[in-house]
Amino acid sequence: MNDQAELLRKRMTCIEQPEAKAIAVVNGKGGVGKSVFTVNFSIALGSFGKKVLIIDLDNGRGNIEYLLGIKAKSNFLEIIKGSLPIHECVVQGPKQVSYVSGDGGFSELFHLDTKSLDTFLNQLDQLKSRYDFIIFNIGAGTSQGILSFIQAAHEIILVTNPEPTALADAYSILKLATLKDKNLPVSCVLNEVNNKREGQQAWLKLSTVSKRFLNKDIECLVTISRDKAVIRSVKEQHPCILSQTSTIFAREIMTAAKQYLRCQKEKPVTSYRTFLTRLKKLIELG
Repeated sequence: MNDQAELLRKRMTCIEQPEAKAIAVVNGKGGVGKSVFTVNFSIALGSFGKKVLIIDLDNGRGNIEYLLGIKAKSNFLEIIKGSLPIHECVVQGPKQVSYVSGDGGFSELFHLDTKSLDTFLNQLDQLKSRYDFIIFNIGAGTSQGILSFIQAAHEIILVTNPEPTALADAYSILKLATLKDKNLPVSCVLNEVNNKREGQQAWLKLSTVSKRFLNKDIECLVTISRDKAVIRSVKEQHPCILSQTSTIFAREIMTAAKQYLRCQKEKPVTSYRTFLTRLKKLIELG
């Protein structure tokens, strides 16, 4: 009888165990502050008790480790090649935030045989119960490797700024990102705005063209004010949300994280397996 009760408890634990949500943070063009947002937003989520893993896929530039000021000894490409297990590539950061350093060469994914691809996906599968959010920091570009992770994700956070070229590029990546699934949730971050009116106008332009030409509704997660404190924190390699908590930027990021988590409670529960299944299919098609 005791053995049966223990087995039932284990089964209930498996059923109730929440699975990580895969989020792709993307930009249409470089230089809009996507990686800075990713790091600070992740730390804000961690401040609210969430476990976050950032996987840096930003063209091997090492942005995440630079912004955190914590050097990695291995990278994501070693996981793809099967030279290292994923847990050996995870670097612990502040506030329940960890990261995996990126490297170029996602084309390697499209040269894996079936067995090697399954091994790689099994490595990613090990993350599902260890974290609340797995955030893929995606580099600018439209290669198939980049698009595979974007289109497979549970949702997208699109970072841009009010400049016309940035908004045009944001629309282009939005179009490609939702090509396979029009229902893929998209939230937008208007970064480096000079004032709220500028942010609202930029958001109106982007959301209007998205609705008109893509028949796609997108949400505005936050408009973030231009703040010199961010520049200082990048130079110091210490996230602004930790080093300068009273700044406008830090307060707006914390507000964004709080709002994001509140909205998550109203959304249906996601399956991590769905993410892996879509990713495998997209890689095989690529």
